[in-house]
Amino acid sequence: MKLSRLADYAIVAMTYVARDPDRIHAAPEIAAATKLPAPAAAKVLARLGRAGLLNSVRGTKGGYRLARPAQDISVGAIVNALDGAVAITQCIQSGRGGCEIAVACPSRSGLNRINVAVRNALEEVSLAEIALPPVLPAVSETARHAAYNVQP
Repeated sequence: MKLSRLADYAIVAMTYVARDPDRIHAAPEIAAATKLPAPAAAKVLARLGRAGLLNSVRGTKGGYRLARPAQDISVGAIVNALDGAVAITQCIQSGRGGCEIAVACPSRSGLNRINVAVRNALEEVSLAEIALPPVLPAVSETARHAAYNVQP
């Protein structure tokens, strides 16, 4: 299972905006800071706006800001805005009519359980959680001295 490129870009863009939520971020700034292709960033930002995850601000100082606090936006909501509901198989995505073996399929209920678990996992992780800067592991004095070939 893999997110679409646009859903991946959306998570990156939303994470960038969430790290400074009080500021309005211009689309070119978001694209440059995150290394996203500008046309794709513009497309993603517009879709996130239509989904109610970002508010757009018009004018020369315009751009985007979060529509609500980062802790109230799930990763699942971001993915849904770009890819629609997560469906790990064709039959889950299109229903019983989408597969010619759905009536006799022995794995449908098991796959549906997995699909629900994936959806729930995406809903349980907030944008605030993924926007936190990475925590670097603590390095002991001995390890730091060894790494830089310095005597303690």
